[in-house]
Amino acid sequence: MTSNELAKEVSRRLEKVSLRLAKKISIKLVRKILATVSEVVPEVLSAGEDVVIGEIGKIIPVVQEAREKYNIKTGQREMFPPKVFAKFQPFKRLRAKTNNEE
Repeated sequence: MTSNELAKEVSRRLEKVSLRLAKKISIKLVRKILATVSEVVPEVLSAGEDVVIGEIGKIIPVVQEAREKYNIKTGQREMFPPKVFAKFQPFKRLRAKTNNEE
């Protein structure tokens, strides 16, 4: 599912929840919200904090320590700086729904 498809689906489902909300929350607004979330999440992760997404799961920062590697081009060993990766951990409820266990 692309971000545009996600925005359309969220907007469509909000129409079902409340007609009052449907007039205020358009697909364009949902796209802006998703874009803002995609800006905030990396900032929070780089600060070393977890990002919990409702009942879906959480995104945690995983720090890979600085390490020495062999550079094939130069034939020498070099130190590579530490990196931060994002890892998603789904909650049990999401796993159960995905596997039709509920």
